[in-house]
Amino acid sequence: MGLYFTVDLRGLAQGVGYLDRIEDTESAMEISLAIEEYRDKVDTRPRSVIPH
Repeated sequence: MGLYFTVDLRGLAQGVGYLDRIEDTESAMEISLAIEEYRDKVDTRPRSVIPH
């Protein structure tokens, strides 16, 4: 039995706050640095344990 998920890619991309920062990147390192810089400038939720 398979389980499939579909998403509206444009809608999903609009929710990414750092999309404009990674548009012109060429390597995984550039992407990583852009995300790190973004996270340093925004308030993030505190980490919590995922119940299982």
